[in-house]
Amino acid sequence: MTAVCVLCAAAYMTAQPKELSGRIHIPLWAHLEAYPGVEEDVYSETAPFAYPVSRLRRTAPFIIEGMVYGWRFAYAPYDRARGTEEYFELEPVRSIAPEAAGITYSKPWIEGSRLYCWVDFVPDPYTEKARGQWASGGYPKIHGRGAGSLFDGFDGIAAACRNAAKDAVREYMRTIEKNKPQEITGTLLLTGSPQFGVESGRYMAVLDFFLDVDTIKKYRY
Repeated sequence: MTAVCVLCAAAYMTAQPKELSGRIHIPLWAHLEAYPGVEEDVYSETAPFAYPVSRLRRTAPFIIEGMVYGWRFAYAPYDRARGTEEYFELEPVRSIAPEAAGITYSKPWIEGSRLYCWVDFVPDPYTEKARGQWASGGYPKIHGRGAGSLFDGFDGIAAACRNAAKDAVREYMRTIEKNKPQEITGTLLLTGSPQFGVESGRYMAVLDFFLDVDTIKKYRY
């Protein structure tokens, strides 16, 4: 069994027809058992679903952070001619603790080896207004795909999201900059219908973002 939950958000657009409007309402699932050798299973007769519930409560805030507040990033492309290595940093604009109030989990059901539920979060009026400005502010929409190791547990999901964000920023830069920049910084807001799965022993993330570029630092000649 896999160690950490994987999101399945195919119904997201049905649940939230107007982009960036109102509450977050996404389906999420976790495997019922831990992956042997990766994490300790916390199953007990008194709490048979303790493991998947703990995974859901850890992953949901991470995804909601990206959908409600966004992620700041800094990216420098690989440049063989200059001998510079590629790097990408991603951090939440505002963190949401796993135990934070406001995130609700409802209507659980089991299919096969997975525990499903609906995850809801209602932004405050100020935050909702800020999210609406992303949709109406003319920000470009970008798309990326990334992977993370299945054996890294929750960190594997985070890595898949980070790599999808890097892929999206990198591909966008190729369309607007003829020459590689030294660095680009900005903010990403996770949007649309995030897709997560497991493929060849890796977590796979296919994500869409709104992009707000802060700076594009170019090399001086």
